[in-house]
Amino acid sequence: MLIVALTGASDRVSQPSPRRLRAARAVVVDADQIARGVLEPGKAAHTDVIDWLGSDVLNDDGTVDRQRVADLVFADDAARARLNAITHPRIQAEMMAAVLTSPPDAIVVLDIPLLTPETAGNYAATIVVETPVATRLDRLVGRGLRRDDAQARIEVQLSDDERRKMADYVIDNSGTPQDLEPQIDSLWNRLEELATPDT
Repeated sequence: MLIVALTGASDRVSQPSPRRLRAARAVVVDADQIARGVLEPGKAAHTDVIDWLGSDVLNDDGTVDRQRVADLVFADDAARARLNAITHPRIQAEMMAAVLTSPPDAIVVLDIPLLTPETAGNYAATIVVETPVATRLDRLVGRGLRRDDAQARIEVQLSDDERRKMADYVIDNSGTPQDLEPQIDSLWNRLEELATPDT
């Protein structure tokens, strides 16, 4: 099994990388999707967040209002650290469970937007998807986020230079989905080579 990390495409728009990798037979584990799941009603993280922030962060259906939580924590380092302490261990546990249930010969791509240099070394390779900040902002706003919230999210993340330093492979996400396709195909070929033991 080859386990690699994919990071950097925080706008989550115009990012067919995981879809293209799935089409190439990769097992893609999406940290954002898991993060949403651990906050579902009935989950321990949901209870912990409500105990901490109160019922004001709930929607009418009992789900966590992620925008409301973001408003409360993104500009506050201590609050953001506390939210991470609640959610990250559960996210990591579910990601590990997904890895352990993957086929033994799989190429597993962990899609982790907020990968850090401290954890990047845990994987066989790190793929960094680069998008200019202005483009990232426009895409986030186009997705429905307020511009100030989008800017706050970007400001607490690693810079492009910091991400590039931990990259084994860099993908340019400044263009269209069609521009990404040949880059992903080339990347997949290199991952297959990496996964194939020397004979």
